[in-house]
Amino acid sequence: MRYLVIGGNRSGKSAYAEKIAADSGLSVTYLATAVCADEEMATRIELHRRRRPAHWSICEETRHLARTLQQQSREDGCILLDCITLWLANFITAAGVAADYHEEKRLLLNIMPTLPGMLIIVTNELGMGMVPVDHLSRWYRDEVGELNQQLAQNCHHVVWITAGLPIQLK
Repeated sequence: MRYLVIGGNRSGKSAYAEKIAADSGLSVTYLATAVCADEEMATRIELHRRRRPAHWSICEETRHLARTLQQQSREDGCILLDCITLWLANFITAAGVAADYHEEKRLLLNIMPTLPGMLIIVTNELGMGMVPVDHLSRWYRDEVGELNQQLAQNCHHVVWITAGLPIQLK
């Protein structure tokens, strides 16, 4: 079973995804993609940590999601991947987009249908606001939109979250 949980910033996506995982009755692995680069991000990460059940396994991976998903997936398990937009941001450097992003994206999309167990992916919807002023920000917004479409095609359920409320899209 594959879920894509999508919504805007601070919409309640992670909390909803955590509820799906907790209600699954499966052994849960929380796959975190965030890089703790400043105090504000450290605070956000700590809030997520405090909200998760202590018995969940934690795995941190900032780039190699396909490999990590292959290693962590099992028939009686649930992986909650939070989140795709932070994962993609990890490939943006001072010089632009890291060369290995497109290969990692290809590997991720190819491995998804073969994974055993449940997979819940959290992602942001970025395409509903203003057009970014610079090239790299526009590329990021467009790439997130394209990747979200590809992920949605590979998921059984797609849930839009707004104001903490779920709307079933698929």
